[in-house]
Amino acid sequence: MTRPTGKVWLIGAGPGEPGLITVRGMSLLARADVVLYDALAHPALLDACAGAEQRNVGKRYGEDSADQESIIQQMIELAEQEADDLRRQAAEELDGARVAAEAQPGEVLVTGTVKDLVAGSGLAFEQRGERELKGVPDTWQIYAVAEE
Repeated sequence: MTRPTGKVWLIGAGPGEPGLITVRGMSLLARADVVLYDALAHPALLDACAGAEQRNVGKRYGEDSADQESIIQQMIELAEQEADDLRRQAAEELDGARVAAEAQPGEVLVTGTVKDLVAGSGLAFEQRGERELKGVPDTWQIYAVAEE
């Protein structure tokens, strides 16, 4: 299997409040080629990526919605096209749950995506290798939050 050549960035802004997004997140939105967003995306965040193709992949009870597999497949296809792709909520939860399941007691594990998103926070990380995560395509670099 060929590894994707583009990057998929997962950006969260809390409960849809644009003031909670990081500077790095805003920078990534501004230069994105494609943004996959859900119903919690505040219009101001979508304005920040006005030059990008915007795809609503939000889920709402009782409405036609994209299923998680098709959202992940879109991210893979976009990465293979070398597009910078953003997807906020559902993929974050899936990745986070899978990575957390790998942690030992008292250990905090994250993917390289989370490590990149908190750059400048003062947190230190130790590489823990590459792992396959159940239900998530490809392999992922895993890092442990290092004790200070």
